[in-house]
Amino acid sequence: MIKLERMKETEHLTRANTIEVLESEPFVENTRGRLIHRVRRARYNPENPYLGGRLLVVDYWCKASASGHDELSFHAIPPEGKFVCGICEARATMAGQPESDTVAGKHVHKGRVKAVRTCCNG
Repeated sequence: MIKLERMKETEHLTRANTIEVLESEPFVENTRGRLIHRVRRARYNPENPYLGGRLLVVDYWCKASASGHDELSFHAIPPEGKFVCGICEARATMAGQPESDTVAGKHVHKGRVKAVRTCCNG
């Protein structure tokens, strides 16, 4: 478990029933994504009125975020064969967080997703 960065008071904590998550596993997997991300901040709303149920929002070190509940899985070690987001890794370590290799106790592959044009044969 790692301590998460605290949210500013102006960031989403004013919404009813929102709970700031203070500790979590260091890596998060989103079933809708390709990379494993480093967790920067997280918040939980057990009674989200828009979804008719619980909602978890996770902010990544790469400045992206994800929301959902069943789609997000936290890990102490990235799943085998998956890549940790290279931007998350760089920003987390620049902010003083330990490297993914250190956290996992073994080498962790880092990577990125590259957009490729699939139309207009030119």
